[in-house]
Amino acid sequence: MSEISPKVEEFRERVRAKYPRRKEPNFRIPWYVLVVNMLLIAYILFIYGRKPAEDESGTTLQFNGAEYHLLVVREAGSDEKIASLTVRNLINTKNNLVFVNAIASLEFYHGKKLVASEKIGDGINSMAFNPGEFRTFVVSIPQGKLIEYAKSRNDLSARKKRSLISMEPDYVPFSARLTIHLRMPVASIFEYRVYGVK
Repeated sequence: MSEISPKVEEFRERVRAKYPRRKEPNFRIPWYVLVVNMLLIAYILFIYGRKPAEDESGTTLQFNGAEYHLLVVREAGSDEKIASLTVRNLINTKNNLVFVNAIASLEFYHGKKLVASEKIGDGINSMAFNPGEFRTFVVSIPQGKLIEYAKSRNDLSARKKRSLISMEPDYVPFSARLTIHLRMPVASIFEYRVYGVK
């Protein structure tokens, strides 16, 4: 094994003196930063893994001294959805309400196409309400027909961009129209969303 020349060793020493080796920084991540990161990861996994949050929808109409309040909700312990229509007398005297074949109808449209419909209070032609009295009528939402229609139409998907602040699930929007079948019908339109269509 050949010995290193004194000149080479001297050159090496000059280089080391001129360019000293940097010490590797000793990074230590504080424990609270790790905890915050783990909580953030858990939050993201929870948001992306949960079932879609299906918001309640509905509308309210007031006409001829009566209020018609429709609310669409998920039935307890089931994946089915129901529409609940509450009719309430708003005047301080007896109120006789006259309907044509049904209290109301709930129709679901995509554009101008009627996709599904349900009658509420089918066969009821009149009701008498005392002051402050109310009655509630419930029907099932034709969720199966809406999902089937949405699956057959790829262009219906309304995908929302997700962020940490708002992670709204994908949904398909329909126009829902509540029509009260008075002698002079009155109607209200609201958006109804169907989630989880793939």
